[in-house]
Amino acid sequence: MKSLNLKLAHKGLILVLVPLIFELIFLFVLTVMVNNAENEAKVQITSKQIMKRASEVEKLFREGARQLGSYSLTGNEKFLNQYVATVESLKNKQKTFAEFSGTSELQQGVLQDLRSQSEHGVGLLEQGVKIARQSPESALHLRSDELYAAILRLPNELEIATDRLDTSILTSDLVLQNSSRQFKLFLVGGVVFNVLMTVGLAFLIFKEIVSRVLTIRENSLLLASGQNLQNPVSGSDEIADLDRAFHRMATSLDEATRKERAIVDNAVDVICSVNSDCKFTRVSPASLEAWGYTSEELLGKRLVDVITDDGIEAALLAFKHCMETGETLSLETRIKHKDGTVRHASWSGSWSRPDKTTFCVVHDSTESKRIEQLKREFVAMVSHDLRAPLTSVQCFLEVLSEGVFANDHDAVMKKARLSNTEISRLVQMVNSLLDVEKMESGKMDVLIAPVLIERIVERSINSVAALAEHKKVQIKPGGGQEIVANADEDLIVQILINFLSNAIKFSPAGAEITVSASQNSTMTKISVTDKGRGIPAEFKDKIFDRFQQVELADSRFRGGTGLGLAVCKAIAEAHDGEIGVDSIEGEGSTFWINLPANAVN
Repeated sequence: MKSLNLKLAHKGLILVLVPLIFELIFLFVLTVMVNNAENEAKVQITSKQIMKRASEVEKLFREGARQLGSYSLTGNEKFLNQYVATVESLKNKQKTFAEFSGTSELQQGVLQDLRSQSEHGVGLLEQGVKIARQSPESALHLRSDELYAAILRLPNELEIATDRLDTSILTSDLVLQNSSRQFKLFLVGGVVFNVLMTVGLAFLIFKEIVSRVLTIRENSLLLASGQNLQNPVSGSDEIADLDRAFHRMATSLDEATRKERAIVDNAVDVICSVNSDCKFTRVSPASLEAWGYTSEELLGKRLVDVITDDGIEAALLAFKHCMETGETLSLETRIKHKDGTVRHASWSGSWSRPDKTTFCVVHDSTESKRIEQLKREFVAMVSHDLRAPLTSVQCFLEVLSEGVFANDHDAVMKKARLSNTEISRLVQMVNSLLDVEKMESGKMDVLIAPVLIERIVERSINSVAALAEHKKVQIKPGGGQEIVANADEDLIVQILINFLSNAIKFSPAGAEITVSASQNSTMTKISVTDKGRGIPAEFKDKIFDRFQQVELADSRFRGGTGLGLAVCKAIAEAHDGEIGVDSIEGEGSTFWINLPANAVN
């Protein structure tokens, strides 16, 4: 059936028509067998009727012979009258043989013999009547006459003719018995075969149908569990069409799922689902980058496990409100990163009542918060570090234009020098901002070349020698002066000048500052160590950001723009290096930069 590529309707038609055709053939054969048996029975009945009629004729012949013999012995008229009556009866009986047509050649032959013999016998008996009526004397001689002998032979001749029918009746009985057995066997065998054939066809067809339907059912379970489907079922019927459509649907779903997974997996924001118990049920891989946890680590965790303590209550209330009202979730929290740091996060999501799940997108707003903080600090810097000097210069110019210092040349020069200092500091701040922007945008050229540490240290110390002398601070080169580093000499000198300037500013008079270097197979490290006030632990990372200073008064009383270390950090990153500080508050600090040994332009 598979090779015929039949439809289900065709298979159902086969299941109905094949048994039906067999039943029709079976009924036809049964009808033929019944007809044959009926015909055989009719032949047998006709034979028995013929034998019965022949027996009656034979009896009349015997009766007539007896009556004729009695009359010839006694001459009694009573016997003669009986004989005449018997002859009349024989005539009537003899005529009845014409009623039988004979259904077989044997019957027709026997009937022909019976007719001729009975006609001949009736003729003999009629002769006997004539002789007996001539005279009593002639009747006395009938017993010795040949006519009487012929009359006596008539029953035997009839019996011989009917014996053939008797034999055929016995044979017919055997035929009928055999036909009856064959009929029963054929009937039982036909019914059994028809049942077996119907059951077999149904089994084959339904086995094929059910097995393929089970395959489709199994594929539906595999699709639901996300596993690979079984091979498509064979055939071109409706089930095969359904299976092919199912595979096409599965392929489309798989493609859509892959696209969805690709979007989720490659999304920068964390995409997650949270159930009614505020537990994570699904988390995108972005959680590793954003929060330090893998998706598997977060599954089953509660929100309170990742949100800082000060935001737990607000977060739970926001999720509860979203679940109860169906309104869009909007929430700002702080996330506890796996490494111990705190990240800012913006939550948005919606509650799905059928799934009993809140689907969320969590955006890491740490950078935006940092930028906002930088904006605030920039505004503070503008209001303090720019407005104050510019206001001072503006006031001097206004006073100068009004002629207040017309007769006081020394006062004018003093104010002019102060204004120049303020303007220089503003220019330095602008230049530092431009340098940071160039570094971060990749527009500043970094020319890597082998350079001796001793040369870098010497240039840096010479640049700050006047400041160190003024502050009565001594700068000494430490170990590693013979090391050769791969770096942009001018930029590294700029970093060291910044390190040394800060060290001089915050070192007490008579303090000593050391510039040293070390090297291994992968990195060259340059350090500046001072004995100043040190840096609090919470400022160790912040001081390399723009406009960050340990104390707000530093920019006013010690100078500086809060951009120097930001520039140093940008230069270090341009070298694919690192920058940092090791410090103990109250004991001093060591600012360092690590330069890769294989740095390239």
